[in-house]
Amino acid sequence: MRTSATEESPDLHGSATPEEDEGYSPDTEDGKKQGVAASVGLHFHVHTIEEIVNASDDPPPAIIDGVLCEIGIMTVSGRAKSWKSWDAIQPCLSMPLGQLWHRREVKKVPTVYVNLELPEASLLYRVKKIAAAMGLKDLRELKGWFTPITIDCSSLMVAQMKLAVGIGADGMYTHLLMQQIAQAIEDSKMHNPKFICLDSFYKLVGGLNENAAEDVTCIYGHRMYTSADPRYRTER
Repeated sequence: MRTSATEESPDLHGSATPEEDEGYSPDTEDGKKQGVAASVGLHFHVHTIEEIVNASDDPPPAIIDGVLCEIGIMTVSGRAKSWKSWDAIQPCLSMPLGQLWHRREVKKVPTVYVNLELPEASLLYRVKKIAAAMGLKDLRELKGWFTPITIDCSSLMVAQMKLAVGIGADGMYTHLLMQQIAQAIEDSKMHNPKFICLDSFYKLVGGLNENAAEDVTCIYGHRMYTSADPRYRTER
């Protein structure tokens, strides 16, 4: 769709359909793209200066003070065997308990820890050790506030390879994995989790390259797509 803006009559939104657009042809490559674009509708918001003036002077609500805001993304990185997974589990326990994480205030919210790497026994052991170090005597206090989930990435990879035969596999594994995570959260009956930890990142990539910017962008795209899934915000 092509629109023009003149000094006399600026058109910021563009109301013409692809069929009404001059030079449109559904058989051309541009025509196909315009048809697809029109079919998905509009998913943008043009902000006005008045809207900015009336906006709150306060920063967005924080999950972790000074580090992570609501609907934000945080990455914990470090060398191999540098206790990253231990450190990633801790905020999942700190938030339900309202305890500090790295000396920072956290918001008391329900959390989900998605284990993509550790054997189940290792995950449970680490959760118990961290909880004990935090002074939690009865893990039942976390019921309804903290849910650990283990995804069997190896079997999922095999299933993905069977599906990918003849149709290409770019990003398919990541897409299927994010669907599995959404379904697991729904099945857990977790009440509206506000903090979801995916550990570890390399397990999200499948056949992609975690060191390639375009593939990492693809991964984050799948994460954003799936986070819009209502199963991530199960109200029960």
